[in-house]
Amino acid sequence: MNLKMLLPSPPNSTYDCICRDKGPKFANALGIEYLAINESISCKDGVFIIDTCFYPEDLEILEEKIKLEESSFFFFLIVDNHPTAIKRNTASYKAAHSWCKKYKNVFMLCVYSMIPTFQKNLELREVPAKKCLFINYPYNDEYECSLNKKDFLKRKDKISLTGRINNKFYKYRLQFFKNVGKNFWEQLGHPGGYYKRQLKHKVVGKRYIDYLSGYKLMLVTPSIYGYELLKYSECAEAGCVPVGICPSTLPNEIMITLPNDVKKWESKVKDIVKFPAEDLYNMAIKYRNFFTQNRSKIGIKEKIHKFISEI
Repeated sequence: MNLKMLLPSPPNSTYDCICRDKGPKFANALGIEYLAINESISCKDGVFIIDTCFYPEDLEILEEKIKLEESSFFFFLIVDNHPTAIKRNTASYKAAHSWCKKYKNVFMLCVYSMIPTFQKNLELREVPAKKCLFINYPYNDEYECSLNKKDFLKRKDKISLTGRINNKFYKYRLQFFKNVGKNFWEQLGHPGGYYKRQLKHKVVGKRYIDYLSGYKLMLVTPSIYGYELLKYSECAEAGCVPVGICPSTLPNEIMITLPNDVKKWESKVKDIVKFPAEDLYNMAIKYRNFFTQNRSKIGIKEKIHKFISEI
């Protein structure tokens, strides 16, 4: 069955999103076709990933398609579990919860495994595990930077620290910021908004991966909920060595982990930046190989089809 992504009718902010965790950028990273919902499109005999930002009027059309095409499968993409995102996308998320229980052909496709947080914030009953499929963000080989030894050895020895720094969702970045001397890292702040029209700087998308490729090392840490953020994949695409905290979805041996005691982080970092460059290069190769083998778009699509075959 053909796998496609259903987007809300334009204009909608999902088309302007700078991150590839939703909208056309998610579809492109997964290597699938996307189309906007409307009454005339056909959803016959297919598998459809539903974007997170549907308006109520789009959901009305979508529900009619779901009821009409019982032989098709519909997966609501769940990419955010924190209260702010859930509030922003409440209509879609409530529909996902309700329809998973109401329709046999509706499921959740979750890039994070922290569904209990999602449920708690919506104050809705638990969705059966058999209706939820967990996947990882697809590794985007189209963004992949060259990783040859000659160029890698020319990269900066400092750690690249990027993204938002706050205690609300990214406390580990904040702890690194506060406890490790600034002579060991360089910072690129968050572009300032989730959409292109809000940007404070233009180092986003492929430009962001190219920026990271100027460093041998990159700080990667999970959110406060412990899940694997997109940064882990971006680190591999840039050919950096990951330094930080390993989420449960990754093996510890493919990255350099920081001690549990944050007071020991600076001492650890002092040692890390002195690692032989060739050793770091081999670590970067090992890390990228893991992602190309375990986060490939082909592997993720196969996982979705296997899930369907076992229903």
